[in-house]
Amino acid sequence: MQGLSRIRELSARQVKGSIQLGQKIELPISDDKVSEFNAKRVQYHQSIEEDFDKKYFVSGVRNYRIAHGDSLELISREQKIPLWLVRKYMTVPWQNQNFVKDQEIQLPVIIPKIK
Repeated sequence: MQGLSRIRELSARQVKGSIQLGQKIELPISDDKVSEFNAKRVQYHQSIEEDFDKKYFVSGVRNYRIAHGDSLELISREQKIPLWLVRKYMTVPWQNQNFVKDQEIQLPVIIPKIK
């Protein structure tokens, strides 16, 4: 058994229904491969940021007022800001953030670079 089925099996206590962003899961990686996996994961995320930096820059921040039902994923999608970038601008670690209606957060203002 491989893939998502294996991850669900390993993470049975943590995974109920859909796997959610930020949810802890166990991966089927042998101990001798963990550091290699982590290095590739970091490299992958760095490449995403580097690609973004080639095309855009952050010109500042703006306030965003939380609406009923907002989540980081929804805000990211609706505001067209990469989720990893929204997280960077959170003043409270995003995993510990419980949004309240009308709460204000800061979002980066993204400007495309002129070629």
